[in-house]
Amino acid sequence: MDINHTALVLEGGGMRCVFTAGVLDCFMQAGIIFPYTIAVSGGSINGLSYMSGQQGRNRDIMIEYLRQERYIGPLNYLHCGSFIDFHAIFQKYDKVGIPFDFEAYQHNPNRFVIVTSNCFTGKAMYLEEKRNKQRLYRFCEASSSLPVFCPSIEVDETPMYDGGVCDAIPYQRPLDEGFNKLVVVLTRKKGYRKNEQKEYTPYLLFKNFPMLKLALGDMHYRYNRMLDKIQLLEKMGQAIVIRPSDEMGVDTLTRNTDALVRLYEEGYREAYKSLESIRKI
Repeated sequence: MDINHTALVLEGGGMRCVFTAGVLDCFMQAGIIFPYTIAVSGGSINGLSYMSGQQGRNRDIMIEYLRQERYIGPLNYLHCGSFIDFHAIFQKYDKVGIPFDFEAYQHNPNRFVIVTSNCFTGKAMYLEEKRNKQRLYRFCEASSSLPVFCPSIEVDETPMYDGGVCDAIPYQRPLDEGFNKLVVVLTRKKGYRKNEQKEYTPYLLFKNFPMLKLALGDMHYRYNRMLDKIQLLEKMGQAIVIRPSDEMGVDTLTRNTDALVRLYEEGYREAYKSLESIRKI
């Protein structure tokens, strides 16, 4: 079922995105297809399998594969210089798990937009790629690279970090492109507000990226303002918001697979409750 004039917006959140995996599996099961999907951070990784129509693949990566391959953890610094082993997620899993169906992704006529943060400008970038699989992976890796925990990722000689720094819930982009309805998948429960972060970013780490450092300092303000606008859009009937009622104790870097299973199931349930409303858009 194609839903014209409606865009799908996927928030990031690291391992909380297993909730999004459940939502997208429900959509695929129900045949819900959007002409435009925009995704941030872990949401962009989830979005790949949604765009290729591979139901269950995200669940396998985030839960089953995590049992075998600890692609999140401090030991990864020793062999890849990052808390998150993106090589294991994008390259190794393609060989030992369910390969990404890039051909199906390419033939999907609908748009998939990946949000990253430009280290030089401190502004969001909106990237699309349908021709080169490795370049697509690179975009998703950049979108998911958490400052401090991961190195910046260069794309076309531009260093980038997690898209959540500059545009954590990118609802405005599809509105600007002419879409008048949104389905927004959040990974925080209702009522969540981001607190102001204490100065945690080592000066030397971002001495070459002063604009990014400013963006990091203002993240809480932008995020809470986005939540306010999404709440308003929801009241106006312009947005359907799907969020967990319980985050099951899962945080950005959780490795507890039992908790991840529960949050995945929560995502499927919450999406199922929204199907009738989505079909009426």
